[in-house]
Amino acid sequence: MARRTLPLNDLSIKKVIRTAKTENKTIKSFDGGGLFLLVDKSGNTGWRFKYRINNKEKLISFGVYPDISLSDARKQRSEARELIAKGIDPSLSRKMQKTKQANQQKNTFRSVAKEWLSKRIDLADITRSRIERCLNHDILPAIGNVPVSLITPQLLLEKVLRPMEKREVIYSAHRVRTIISQALRYGIACGLLARDSTVDLRGALPPIQRQHLAAITEPGQVGALLRAIDGFDGTATVKAALQIHSYVVTRPGELRHMAVGRN
Repeated sequence: MARRTLPLNDLSIKKVIRTAKTENKTIKSFDGGGLFLLVDKSGNTGWRFKYRINNKEKLISFGVYPDISLSDARKQRSEARELIAKGIDPSLSRKMQKTKQANQQKNTFRSVAKEWLSKRIDLADITRSRIERCLNHDILPAIGNVPVSLITPQLLLEKVLRPMEKREVIYSAHRVRTIISQALRYGIACGLLARDSTVDLRGALPPIQRQHLAAITEPGQVGALLRAIDGFDGTATVKAALQIHSYVVTRPGELRHMAVGRN
């Protein structure tokens, strides 16, 4: 097995590849510092890095040449040697990084949000439908595939909230921000991220413009309202509901459920 001891360059690498093919043998061509190019009989090339840590000799791959250039391989060698100097095994560090990346891809906002919503058994059907509509229309198309640990305030503002602001749906934008926050807080509880990035978006959206609904403020006008209800010529159920509402002053939805429960 031939061994080259001088630093490599692209010209010498091509020569080594030709030699390996011509002589039908595997060649290790060293660049120094533990980095070498392994060339097999077919001319296939791969970067390798040999090192020692904890009194053990180890070997890791840096990728295939020319996909990984000589300069890229040298950069990986420098990074690996820095880890070794700190007592960190580059091979173990790489495995931990791959595990971290795999977990990030697994724990996307889509998966976390859907799991969070499935746990909210306390929600009314109408509330659940409203949340699902916001998720499917405004949130998931923009950040559904982003790992929750990589979601930043800037990302949310650019991809989700600013487009809604341009559509002038400010109330919905505030609601969407709240939904995202609740899903992220669930992710925090599960140990998937450190903090809720929507906290830094306070004040980033225009405030909701509240509109006051007309209301009777003069006692004398109440009688006129009751007489108008008494003269209502719609269905008997609606008329009865209006009359009852004058006494119980409850929410219309609750009044409707009272009628359904009676039936």
